[in-house]
Amino acid sequence: MSTCVLPAISIFILSLNPKFDLNMEKNTDRVLALIFSAISYYLGYQLLKRLPIFPIYNVLLMGAVLVQIALLPISMRWKISAHAAAIGGLVGGILGLAFRLQENPVFLLLLLILAAGIVATSRLILGKHTQSQVYAGLLLGFLILMFVITFI
Repeated sequence: MSTCVLPAISIFILSLNPKFDLNMEKNTDRVLALIFSAISYYLGYQLLKRLPIFPIYNVLLMGAVLVQIALLPISMRWKISAHAAAIGGLVGGILGLAFRLQENPVFLLLLLILAAGIVATSRLILGKHTQSQVYAGLLLGFLILMFVITFI
């Protein structure tokens, strides 16, 4: 709900404004979308804290909030790939979890790296980002989630 539906509704509401470009070519459009998504994710984090679930879900969600917060100041000046940051964060989170639990999820990591390659390639083919924007997004998401899962 908080990681898909609420951000989608907020983007829909923003798109009703004729000044908002759904392609988010302008930095201000990207920043507004990131702010609404970060708030939605944080609300989900607050909800999950109250439920009897594995604590790692809370840590993953907080890591996702931190990635979006890190994307905000960068997106004000540069069009870093949020899609690449998301998939990079997933790879970093699973790798951090593997280190933490002393597991070896080779098959899962291979699938996630393949998915990251597909996402990165699609952003380049669509002409939405440059290679440096995609690599920066992958690295940012990976490092933040890897750090959060490994050390928190």
